[in-house]
Amino acid sequence: MSIHRQYLMAGSDMIETNTFSGTTIAQADYHMEDDVYDINKVSAEIARKVCDEVTALQPHKPRFVIGSIGPTNRTASISPFSYVQQVQALLDGGSDILMVETIFDTLNAKAALYAIDVCFEDHGYDRVPIFVSGTIVDQSGRTLSGQTGEAFIVSVKHSDPFAIGLNCALGAGQITRTPLLFVIPNAGLPNTFGEYDESPEAMAKNVLPFAELGLLNIVGGCCGTTPEHIKAIHDAVLHLKPRVPPTLDPNPLVVSGLEVYKKGDNDVFCNVGERCNVSGSRIFAKKIINGAFEEALAIARAQVENGAQIIDINMDEGLLDGKVAMAKFLNYIASEPDIARVPIMIDSSNFEVVLAGLKCAQGKCIVNSISLKEGEEDFIKKAKIVKRFGAAVVVMAFDEVGQAVECDRKFDICKRSYDILVQKLGFKPSDIIFDPNILTIATGMEEHNSYAVEFINYHTIKGGMDMGIVNAGFLTIYDDIPKDLLEICEDAIWNRDPNCTEKLLAYAESHGGATAKSAEEEEAWRLLDVEKRLAHALVKGITKYVVADTEEARLNKEKVISRILFFNPRPLNVIEGPLMSGMSTVGELFGSGKMFLPQVIKSARVMKSAVAHLIPYMEEERLANLAASGIADDDADSAYNGVVIMATVKGDVHDIGKNIVGVVLGCNNYKVIDLGVMVPADKIIQAAIDNKAHVIGLSGLITPSLDEMRRGLKSWGGATTSKMHTAVKIAPRYTSPAVHVLDASRSVVVVSNLLDPNNNVDFALDIADEYEDLRAEHYEGLKDRKYYRKTYKPKFLGSLVYTNIDLAQAVVWFAPANAVGDDIEIYKDEARTEVVGKFYGLRQQAEKDSDNPEPYYCLSDFVAPKTSSVPDYIGGLAVSVGFGVDEKCEEYQKTHDDFSVIMLKALADQKVHEDMRKDHWGYSANETLSTEEMLQVKYQETMWKLMDVANLTGITLTESLAMTPAAAVSAVCFSHPEAQYFAVGKIEKDQNMPLDVVEKWLAPNLAYDTD
Repeated sequence: MSIHRQYLMAGSDMIETNTFSGTTIAQADYHMEDDVYDINKVSAEIARKVCDEVTALQPHKPRFVIGSIGPTNRTASISPFSYVQQVQALLDGGSDILMVETIFDTLNAKAALYAIDVCFEDHGYDRVPIFVSGTIVDQSGRTLSGQTGEAFIVSVKHSDPFAIGLNCALGAGQITRTPLLFVIPNAGLPNTFGEYDESPEAMAKNVLPFAELGLLNIVGGCCGTTPEHIKAIHDAVLHLKPRVPPTLDPNPLVVSGLEVYKKGDNDVFCNVGERCNVSGSRIFAKKIINGAFEEALAIARAQVENGAQIIDINMDEGLLDGKVAMAKFLNYIASEPDIARVPIMIDSSNFEVVLAGLKCAQGKCIVNSISLKEGEEDFIKKAKIVKRFGAAVVVMAFDEVGQAVECDRKFDICKRSYDILVQKLGFKPSDIIFDPNILTIATGMEEHNSYAVEFINYHTIKGGMDMGIVNAGFLTIYDDIPKDLLEICEDAIWNRDPNCTEKLLAYAESHGGATAKSAEEEEAWRLLDVEKRLAHALVKGITKYVVADTEEARLNKEKVISRILFFNPRPLNVIEGPLMSGMSTVGELFGSGKMFLPQVIKSARVMKSAVAHLIPYMEEERLANLAASGIADDDADSAYNGVVIMATVKGDVHDIGKNIVGVVLGCNNYKVIDLGVMVPADKIIQAAIDNKAHVIGLSGLITPSLDEMRRGLKSWGGATTSKMHTAVKIAPRYTSPAVHVLDASRSVVVVSNLLDPNNNVDFALDIADEYEDLRAEHYEGLKDRKYYRKTYKPKFLGSLVYTNIDLAQAVVWFAPANAVGDDIEIYKDEARTEVVGKFYGLRQQAEKDSDNPEPYYCLSDFVAPKTSSVPDYIGGLAVSVGFGVDEKCEEYQKTHDDFSVIMLKALADQKVHEDMRKDHWGYSANETLSTEEMLQVKYQETMWKLMDVANLTGITLTESLAMTPAAAVSAVCFSHPEAQYFAVGKIEKDQNMPLDVVEKWLAPNLAYDTD
């Protein structure tokens, strides 16, 4: 209290609580994490008492308590809940102000600011002013984590701080004079002994120019400043006017990486680099899925070098752990300043992935995206989290009904979203970015022709579009577009010419390098036989002759159709023969990128013309067959080839692809019942029952819809984003075929084969075999995953015997170790040259359920591989309370006190294991497990000879490896954070150990009979 009083009497208006390292993380180094609340509360109470005393003496000059919140000793991690307890204690102790200070890692500071907001919003504390103080480590003007001062301010400004400034690291003479609200420098730079030599007079002289130039309105002292320094500074600035903060333009979007990006109304178009998207770049997706994150960085770097002001990161892939991939890639980016200098757009339809990204980004990000599609409550919940992290947000023009197509609906949804964000949640308007749905045009479907007009009423950028996700470096300059092509494109955009799709296709063909054909050459295909003519017409989208050719095929009673000789051909044979052959070719060409969507639509319309011509003949045949059988015609759907239920599943509002599939199937005489978007599983199932559906087609573009297919549609499946996802996640849940359909052009072939009684069994078996191979490939890849990371060195190697636990004998042991394949080598010493023992590992054997994302575990996964050159360690313990404890247990048992018996036998074990985790090894220094959690821990067999357990504790092993005394436990221990218990499952005779040894000790795990 005396020290506080000296500073206050020297002229200080505010004093800090000296709780710089008052978090559980920091105090764990001193085994004082349990005292964190008391440390902070008492510190605040002491400062509060002195401030009140001095204010009473000088009522004209009130004094204030600043609750000091410093960084943890861990960088690049957002763990807000390590700060919540500190914030609560500082407020409970009477702090007037909370100050997040000495910030060298902005991500860490954002965690503290997040915790402060949690206390205000969720725990009922009254809001108090917040000070935010960064630390510039040298005269480059950047923090230790690389941010410029301006980028740092942008990254923390969401917390609405009362004041932002700098403290520590440098003296006043070294700090760059930039406009700040406060400066709290050191008393110069430290000398070789870590002491500060700058005199009070010199420090005051160096501080004075900041105040004279109007750069600040709060000044103070950090390291090395005594009450005399504070008095000198106070006297020097006493009569100067404080800084008047300027009025800033509220309109620009301001985001940050290591550097700041501002986007004002009159600034150039903002290019958001799109290539770091597993859904949009096959090259990037392949690298991420294969774990080649460092190689994937080259794609991000290229986007920045090619002019992207922001880079979009998306990890939405059905078989990818999006949360892990997002966090890992952003951490890689953080170590690359030439990439990390630009802001990040965290792009995911799975909000859990968004959260994982926000926790790894120190700058002010953009979240892409949220929408009203799940309702207002969900929208507000997500928006609050985004705001708490300080990010800007992209809002999609979706609502509970679906995606907006018409201009008026786009506006209405965006206006509704804006009002919620600004009026209810306090979002800055400049932090809201609208995506009013850019939809595909020139598809060949008339209803798509006006999509562009609905998006813009004049040229896009002039109309207010100022940001777009693009492939930076591959943008064509508007004036460089050939005039003839430009005219066709603009006709398509403005929907001025109903033939623009045909003109675009013709332009592509004429500029594709092929030599122009004469009229005779163009018509040469008419000399082919009828089967080939029909196939050619489908591929080329030519309707001119299709009806005549279809009729010729129907009437030709001795014509070979699809390699089958028909002497009395049925109309259906024409469809299943040359027409389906042509559609198969269309699907192959489209899948290989040799056809465009409009061409597929044209092909479907050729098919529709041919089928329409055949329908009356098929209906005539059907009625004749019914009459011959004496069956009444009461099935209105019998004229169709089949009934198909189509739906975009719950979690997704995209429907263009689904609609195109519906058109293609409709053109092939299938009755299509479209249930729309955001359709829950029970509605789809009921519709299938009510309509006696033959096939269900499911559309799902984004991750939540894939999860819905897996969770809600467990008894059946359908189309999704990849064949592998269907094979692994969907098909195993359905006894009938569940087929991935890559695109609309292939839907007819798939449905036709599924419903063909002569071919469906073989088709289903082929699909099943293919998917079985894909699953095997997928799970084989999981087997190769290794889970090693930062290792922890124990405080000692060898054995430590416990002699201070009543009724118990215990030993703890550590040794150097590394993984070699599935086995773990134990070394004599740190030289790691002499192997003194080996654990033979068994990897999990049985194939896992398709819903289970876990790899096939082996204990060696939790130890660093020998090839990594990372030194790792293994531990063991053996404990028994059997020495003299039986009598005590008998007393408890007589009173039926089973709980006390269990506790007595468990306490010593838990004490030894806790010491190992928190002290001897230190890999879980700050854990706080409940009694219930502790009692859930079980152990495996250990290394008796290596630990010398029998000699050191008296605990011995029977011939069958049971421990005596019976009240004993033992364990092999791993420090890996992902280490867990798992069942190996049944094993075959292919283990790398003598068969008799395996069969003796692993008999319960054998997948075969030894008799």
